[in-house]
Amino acid sequence: MTVAIHCNTPTATRPLQHTHCNTLTATNPLQHTHCMQVSDVNEIFRDLAIMVGEQGNMLDDIESGLVETADQAEQGLSLSLSLSLPLSFAQH
Repeated sequence: MTVAIHCNTPTATRPLQHTHCNTLTATNPLQHTHCMQVSDVNEIFRDLAIMVGEQGNMLDDIESGLVETADQAEQGLSLSLSLSLPLSFAQH
């Protein structure tokens, strides 16, 4: 049995998508149960994909911040050396 489930809305903002399974209730209760279980698992994986995507965005933001901090530290060190400040001052 193939069940196609199409929905791009996170489960937090949509009701459970079992309406397509209701047509199986009269014909075969076991298929209906399996359809609902597959639908539930599909929603879990969809939500998991959303969370993983958001975590990827957070990691990109962290990486960007680290790169910017390293660049600014390098510029600060170059500036302090060009001003001939004592090395002990530049290390603080």
